[in-house]
Amino acid sequence: MTAASAVRSAQATASSRGLSDLRDTGATGHTVRRAATMKTDLADNLATAKRDIAAGRCVLVHGANGTRRSAVMVAAGTRADAACVNLIAKHARGLICLALTRAEVDRLGLRMQPRRSGLPATTGFTVSIEAAVGVTTGISAEDRARTIAAAIDPASGPEALHTPGHVFPFVVADAGVLERPMLAESALDLARMADCGPYAVFSEVLDDSGELADIDHVRKLAALIGVATLDIDEVIRDRRRTERIIARSHSTSVDTEEGGAFRLHIYRNLISGAEHIALVKGDPDGAEPMPVRIHGLNVTDDLLRWRNFGQPDHLGRYLAAADRAGRGIIILIREHYSTTLVERFIAREREEESGYGRTELVDLGVPAQILGDLGVRDIILLSGDETALHNLRGFGINCVATRPVDDA
Repeated sequence: MTAASAVRSAQATASSRGLSDLRDTGATGHTVRRAATMKTDLADNLATAKRDIAAGRCVLVHGANGTRRSAVMVAAGTRADAACVNLIAKHARGLICLALTRAEVDRLGLRMQPRRSGLPATTGFTVSIEAAVGVTTGISAEDRARTIAAAIDPASGPEALHTPGHVFPFVVADAGVLERPMLAESALDLARMADCGPYAVFSEVLDDSGELADIDHVRKLAALIGVATLDIDEVIRDRRRTERIIARSHSTSVDTEEGGAFRLHIYRNLISGAEHIALVKGDPDGAEPMPVRIHGLNVTDDLLRWRNFGQPDHLGRYLAAADRAGRGIIILIREHYSTTLVERFIAREREEESGYGRTELVDLGVPAQILGDLGVRDIILLSGDETALHNLRGFGINCVATRPVDDA
């Protein structure tokens, strides 16, 4: 047994009673809450998390994850033996996922899971996998560890895996949390920071009722099994101290039909090569929060003015809103993958059939860095989605509120 396996075995033995047995039980419950606070004070930092990941231990990462706050238990893929997988399965209780880069997924020949929208996916789940040899049912901790080992072996190709299976690969953004500030990206970033390669095993943490765990549950769990906790914002802040994935390449002034005069800045994504536009009206670093619209350009809304369930959702609407307010920023995010017109129209038809409107952007890393370059700190986001209230914080952007454009 390796030293890391011995540690995980001891953690599992110490926690055999389960978290629910120690919750709200008089003096014992108080002890757990105090221990959780002490553990957080001592271990809620990136240096500890990196050391633990490198040593083969698990770490709990919490924070905003798209439209909700949740947590994942993370381990380096190169350290994920059967004891590690068992610990994650027992205490996180979500799917056993394997975070991979696009290059690794291409090496393994894995297909993305079909999407109802009809649009090609750049991040998200592939088909599930199983090792082609050395496993039985595939569901045991030992079998899933073998599957992970087969997938991350640089010598492996498509022949090393069968589908479907009991491990769920997840393709992360190439630039990690700097591009997409989500928990899957933070898992892979931690593995890289710990010099464990571009592979991370993670699972979302569920509470005793089977719902996504809140921060109180995460801290109690961390104290119970003796693992470090980390806020995703710490990963983002650490990376943006030394890394940039956008650069301003051109600036000019434009006079628009619907919004009047704007200062226009073009930014280039240094990873994907995609170019994006920031339209600025007024002083970006003024005393009052700046109204901001983060807008994904597409032909159905912005060229054809296709209404989003009876409501206009095109660029001109936001230009006019900024003109009425006398200030505002519209960031235009261009797709960094190719879609045909057929794919785009099928996607829009399916949105209307499903009863769901156009989804808001969750890849907020690039817009956040553009706002930072413009000197913006406090914003009011013109959106009905409150995701950015949390997802922008690690980039030093304070989203004080979200607001529909009609109220701007």
